[in-house]
Amino acid sequence: MTLSPPEIPAAAFMLPASVLDEVYGAEGVAEITQHARLVHPPVSREELAAQPHPWTQEVEVLFTSWQAPVLDAAMLARFPRLRAVFYGAGSIRYLATPEFWRRGILLTTAASANAVPVSEYTLASTLMGLKRMWPFELEVVAYDPYLSSTDATELDVRLLPLAELFATCSVVSLHAPRLPATIGMITGELIASMKPNATLINTSRGTLVKEDELCEALRHRPDLQVVLDVTDPEPPAPGSPLYSLLNVVLTPHIAGSRGRERRRLGELMITEFHRFRRGQPLQHAVSEARAMTMA
Repeated sequence: MTLSPPEIPAAAFMLPASVLDEVYGAEGVAEITQHARLVHPPVSREELAAQPHPWTQEVEVLFTSWQAPVLDAAMLARFPRLRAVFYGAGSIRYLATPEFWRRGILLTTAASANAVPVSEYTLASTLMGLKRMWPFELEVVAYDPYLSSTDATELDVRLLPLAELFATCSVVSLHAPRLPATIGMITGELIASMKPNATLINTSRGTLVKEDELCEALRHRPDLQVVLDVTDPEPPAPGSPLYSLLNVVLTPHIAGSRGRERRRLGELMITEFHRFRRGQPLQHAVSEARAMTMA
């Protein structure tokens, strides 16, 4: 079997200079430009919107991250040859539109790399919440309507109904996306049902929790501990009880990648790019159906 040589596609970076440096860095940019034809210096979405750019007609692969433009019909018309988008960040919900999916463009995301610091934050919060116990002698259970019983067995996770999970777990950690079905799913009743001295952690989306009901439950249950990296609104409105309740820890949406951690995102996208140019399947590609259940 003879393999075709890797292709050299026309490429562009679309993200602010500060994000480019944090996510890809000079080394990452240099590696990409060794294997792609960079058609223009990096531009932000604001710079791209300010005036027409003829070079966009050539672009086949696009590297971006936070503050990427919405890829709607008008934007896609400027990129008629676009074949793949390498998104060096997590959520692609705002980025990919119905017009984007209709074009059949490949989209890969660094969400799995961004999950690493989130899991570290969650573990740290879990250990803090379990400081009166033996932290690692625990059983992991989950409520996940998309996880099959077979996959749960392979992960050594026991599936439970949501109400039973809240009522029986010492720590409950939320990792669901913001979907119509998940908005307000965590009620005051669920929180009030938690075990004595239990901990609730939210690193996903603030809209999952009915905040007024959360605050009311915490007033009556001072034994509970809540760690919130996300709120709704974000940050909490001035005067919110979340600032004054003694059993609430607030952090400013820092669980995801920060500082040098963000280089993991760019490195993963570079790995995906090498697979793309060699004609190999992408390991972190997102389909339209999969995108509907993602954050």
